[in-house]
Amino acid sequence: MFASLAEFERDLIIARTHAGLSAAKARGRKGGRPNGLSKAAIEKACAAETLYKDDKLKLTSRQIAQQLGISKSTLYAYLKYRNVTLAADKTD
Repeated sequence: MFASLAEFERDLIIARTHAGLSAAKARGRKGGRPNGLSKAAIEKACAAETLYKDDKLKLTSRQIAQQLGISKSTLYAYLKYRNVTLAADKTD
């Protein structure tokens, strides 16, 4: 008995969710995470590229990430966004 009620409630939730998504789509709304980077992230990506390519400073990726206040994985994501080829000697 409880299983059939739970299944009925689940079906109602699914139907309401689909109705809500359809209504939002009709109003021109689109769900999900926005594509690309924010303006601040793009600025940091440019700074990361500049620091990474500057041979005079000889900074490691960890030092660059610390200087920009980001993680190393974010640094690599920014460099990938800027189409920078990574050098093996820059990693630590």
